[in-house]
Amino acid sequence: MKTTLSITKLDKTFGAVVEGLKLSNLSESQPKEIYKLWLEHSLLIFPNQNLTKDEQVKFAKLFGQMEFDITPISNVKKDGSIRDPVDDDIVKSLRGNMEWHHDSTYMPIQAKGSVFTAHQVPPEGGETGWADMTAAYEALDPKMKEKI
Repeated sequence: MKTTLSITKLDKTFGAVVEGLKLSNLSESQPKEIYKLWLEHSLLIFPNQNLTKDEQVKFAKLFGQMEFDITPISNVKKDGSIRDPVDDDIVKSLRGNMEWHHDSTYMPIQAKGSVFTAHQVPPEGGETGWADMTAAYEALDPKMKEKI
């Protein structure tokens, strides 16, 4: 039985929410379909997936070799308590990534993408943002493009 995907564009040039599939149990044709969607939209959001670590790694590898294994990032400690925003070294490190940045620009081969899992998300908003750098580049005048 073929599943019909629901694709909802997030913006005119960038991003889509993909529903109607289970990432932990993809059909034979779905990996290629997802890859094509990624090339078209650059950012894909798959709500309500609840992947295990192994399932997320398997999914991430559909897009190519991983730079590194899963790195948990959280403001919640293993015991369930909230990390101290003033004294906790992990929070201090995370604070350095709060401004706009692109992952892995310091590496000899930069990452083409990132795969995230959120375990608890707010009903609206949140503090993660994405930018369509292809559209930003295309909007530059020719002199600036040449300079870059």
